[in-house]
Amino acid sequence: MAIVADASGLIHLQRRGQLKAFLAREQVAITERIKQELVDIPLKKAPFIRSPELKVLVERSAEEIRDLIEEGRIKVMSINYRKYSKLLDRVKEDIAAIEGLQGHQVKADHTLVVLAIQVAEQEGVARVVSMDRTINGVLMAISKERGLRIEFMKL
Repeated sequence: MAIVADASGLIHLQRRGQLKAFLAREQVAITERIKQELVDIPLKKAPFIRSPELKVLVERSAEEIRDLIEEGRIKVMSINYRKYSKLLDRVKEDIAAIEGLQGHQVKADHTLVVLAIQVAEQEGVARVVSMDRTINGVLMAISKERGLRIEFMKL
């Protein structure tokens, strides 16, 4: 069973040099939005970074994640938007309420919550790696409402 991970969890492992070892033991699933946050956006912005050291760091980090995706060690999973569109809206609203924002201002990845719910419904349990307390709290509340089992992994 794959672990559903957000950007913060993968970055945490990567900065400590533990990501490849973690992926040797575990299959990780992310959403397309997390892939964009970790790979596409940094590679697009890297040419405009003035600090040579920071530019190299950003490029290496994004390229490592991209390579791990291409190798299949990190899987980009799709959400069944037809089935979960209302839940996506609700999660975004819940996050906005907690953070005191409007729905369109939410930067937290609400798709992670829905992917974890989807996995839990399909497999009976979802294991999650996330350092985001808001996301984790919303996920915990919704999983309890739905009678789903979510296991949060500590890094």
